[in-house]
Amino acid sequence: MSYLYSGKFEIETFIRQRMHAAFSGKIGQMKDKKQLTEDIQKLTIEYLIDFLRVADEYLLENVKCYCQLELIKLIDDNSYDTIQSMGEIFNAEKIIEYCQWFHRRRAQRYNLTTNSVQSESVVDSGGSGGSTASVNGSADQNSLSSTIP
Repeated sequence: MSYLYSGKFEIETFIRQRMHAAFSGKIGQMKDKKQLTEDIQKLTIEYLIDFLRVADEYLLENVKCYCQLELIKLIDDNSYDTIQSMGEIFNAEKIIEYCQWFHRRRAQRYNLTTNSVQSESVVDSGGSGGSTASVNGSADQNSLSSTIP
């Protein structure tokens, strides 16, 4: 357990030092905090993927587990493809499972949005109540509760 904590501390320290060195000059120049946050997130993902690669190569399961957990926290619509492909390359089971869940959730969200647009168009065009009920029925089948891992 102390090895995991030691590895975690070293990784966090390394990332903080690298981010500070990379962004120390940019912070004064940048006025857009959102852009700075995105740059920091990209750099963090790059370093964590490098750690994940090394941990997979040298069979450092504790470090690999920590990197997976930290990368999972950083998955969003922008970083999904990168993290998902790296998870498959480096045999990161937790990332693969989370990305499958994230993909299902994203598809469900798209389906719900599409269904709500369709139901609004049916109501606007003066459609019967039966067709609206069938659209709403399909939305019940696609509830988000069925996507939780």
